[in-house]
Amino acid sequence: MMAIWDSFFQMAHNHRVALQEDFSIDVDYIKLPTRRFYDYLTGTAFKGPFGAGIGQEVVDIRPCAYKRFLGLTQQENWYNRAFVYTKDEPHGKDAYDAVRRIGAEVKEGSGGKLMRMVTKQYAAATPELGTLENDIDIFCGPTPVSLIPEAVKKGKIIWTYNGGMAGGPYVDAPAAACRTHAWAGFITGSRLWYFWRGMYWVDKYSALSQDATKALYKDKDTSKYLTDLWNDPLTFDESKKVMKNGKLYPAKNALRINGDGVLFYPGKDVGIDGAIATVRLKNCRQGAGDFEYLYLLEKMGRNDAAEAEARNLLGPAGAGAKSADGQQSGGDRFNNYELDGAKWDAARIRLGIILDSLGESAIRAKVSPWNEFPNPTGAPGYLGGKRY
Repeated sequence: MMAIWDSFFQMAHNHRVALQEDFSIDVDYIKLPTRRFYDYLTGTAFKGPFGAGIGQEVVDIRPCAYKRFLGLTQQENWYNRAFVYTKDEPHGKDAYDAVRRIGAEVKEGSGGKLMRMVTKQYAAATPELGTLENDIDIFCGPTPVSLIPEAVKKGKIIWTYNGGMAGGPYVDAPAAACRTHAWAGFITGSRLWYFWRGMYWVDKYSALSQDATKALYKDKDTSKYLTDLWNDPLTFDESKKVMKNGKLYPAKNALRINGDGVLFYPGKDVGIDGAIATVRLKNCRQGAGDFEYLYLLEKMGRNDAAEAEARNLLGPAGAGAKSADGQQSGGDRFNNYELDGAKWDAARIRLGIILDSLGESAIRAKVSPWNEFPNPTGAPGYLGGKRY
């Protein structure tokens, strides 16, 4: 089983994606040889082809466990990539109060060194809910593009959640969709796309009751719970959800999403003991490679060229309209991005030609260390106050 487990972490790393195993138990558990997650964090588990020896860029710690990881975080100097996931999608006054309570506790308990994240957009205070500004460092949600400069100026870090700022990460979106997020992040200053699942192969949030979910973890024959991924792309179907009154969730309100939460396919059905990458995962890697060009150009004083290409491919940001790939906007999004992957390739080549004209020696001299890319979690002060 560990070899199969490892295949997912290796494949994710080689596609510029970091899988997370929540830090919710204790340090000894994380360091168990049978878990190997500690080796992913330090980088000793990764042999290449990308980033051999480079560890995970983010370290996800749960509130219940952060005190037990303070020693390890200090020992490994993970303060600029570790964060405490305070609460998932808080709604209502009680939930907001809980986020504030956790945020204040983490700040005091860590001496203000640990970042605090919430899956909610950065926004002005809502009178009845209050603000989260004093107790959260990383806002992960559909933050309006117009508010990002204000947030960054205040030292906040903006991440994008699930749907992202451009293309939809679903089966029926164009292949270029997942490539758009890195470019949108470059334009807006959003540092990371946080996707809720990578292997959502059992629709437990829709099709299974709580009792059935508990049975799933005890049943030796788990295959009967799997979504038929190879024949049916529908992985999230709220129309199957049974509500407390015994009735099905209203079909007119149900989310029915092809490929939601799926960046990998299980290999067993096609004779592979391990991970299989989706086309979407391939395009996540394309976007990350594009971003490296954009980043280096900005560092070399050629942000004009980088931003011009990005804005041309993404189109203007807007709210409330369906995007070119048919996805409904949940906030500010680059709705009319270029659908033709060949045009994204051509843009990368043009940027590469400019970098080549600047010369490798000049880049190495100007960008030091030349291959150290912006950390998604570290405070802006770590990079001279820049937005990344």
